[in-house]
Amino acid sequence: MVSREASGAEVAQEVCTHGSPHNNHNATGGARPVEREDLLAMKTMLACMLLSFTLACGLSAHATPIRQITVKVTDLGYEPERIEATAGQPLRITFVRESDSPCGETLLIPDFSIRRELPLKRPVVVSIVPRRPGTFAFTCGMKMMRGTLVVKPL
Repeated sequence: MVSREASGAEVAQEVCTHGSPHNNHNATGGARPVEREDLLAMKTMLACMLLSFTLACGLSAHATPIRQITVKVTDLGYEPERIEATAGQPLRITFVRESDSPCGETLLIPDFSIRRELPLKRPVVVSIVPRRPGTFAFTCGMKMMRGTLVVKPL
């Protein structure tokens, strides 16, 4: 007597042809064609999965709003020279250098390790999320123009 092991394909065929009457196969053992209702169900399930993933990634209605402010760099300095923020709230500051003075060419915010060049009349966006309350300085590269970021507790 010669014994042999059944291959995975043979086992799968056995299950498919002798499975329950509600399986996904026709009477000859072949797979039945995918029907329109099946496609609709798959599309609906995929849409729900994508929506769930999007919400899980932080794009929900409970996301913290971003505070936006524009600071002009003029011959007189930063306008406004004081910015108020809340700890944990994202902050987007747009700096626009309106003065051709070389003093305003560079922006430094040392406590956030930020250094940006400010081209004349072109907006430069700085995005930060201050994590702790405090008063933080921002200056020009020569440290002659000064401003403060005041972060209040949540």
